[in-house]
Amino acid sequence: MEDKFNDMGVDAFTGSEIMRMAGVSTSDIQSPPIFQKLIDITSYIKTIPPEHRSFFMNKVTAGKNVDKLDHLWGYVELNKRRDSKMKELDSLKTEIGFYER
Repeated sequence: MEDKFNDMGVDAFTGSEIMRMAGVSTSDIQSPPIFQKLIDITSYIKTIPPEHRSFFMNKVTAGKNVDKLDHLWGYVELNKRRDSKMKELDSLKTEIGFYER
């Protein structure tokens, strides 16, 4: 398990918390597609301040009758796209400002 957490880039406590919130068991992470989704989720979760991570994951998964891993992964992917578009928008605003002068 420790090797899996190292592959995810987190310590055992954080990795266990993410797995619990995503509804993933230790036997589930032997599946490459599941483990890849967990890595994608973890890479995004690490950008969130530690004190807000549980709130973020609870907000996405709590009280929903869905596959938690897939739902959380989809939400993370949407947030990644949104963040990318926001960076692109900021870049375009800077460029427009340059031409307006």
